[in-house]
Amino acid sequence: MNNPTINKLLKLYPRIKLQSGESFYWSPEKELIVYNENLIDKPVGKWALFHEVAHANLGHVNYSSDLGLLKLEVAAWEEAKIIASRFRSEINEDHIQDCLYVCKSLLQIINVTTVKLIGLCLRLDFVDHID
Repeated sequence: MNNPTINKLLKLYPRIKLQSGESFYWSPEKELIVYNENLIDKPVGKWALFHEVAHANLGHVNYSSDLGLLKLEVAAWEEAKIIASRFRSEINEDHIQDCLYVCKSLLQIINVTTVKLIGLCLRLDFVDHID
């Protein structure tokens, strides 16, 4: 794809690998950033791409706790702001807070679901099957 944002990112960060896809994410296993080509020219698409490049630059691989994930996300957004500045751009703070809120909300849902599942397993005497 001949896109000025992509071209500049590849010049500034020559070690990153980019691939067009349906969403935005960093795959540490493949050392690959996937981005949505349809959104790349919109501010929200650039912000998402800068965020994923930040994960790659910071060497984010995995996390061991909910707090660990939130720390990675906050660090990635801080780094994304620095990357955006290299493009003479700013990431909307409300957007960042919205993304962090969604992350926290999903973690709460996952934790409540996990607790309910463990409770169900205990009631059904599946305790031996919980790792």
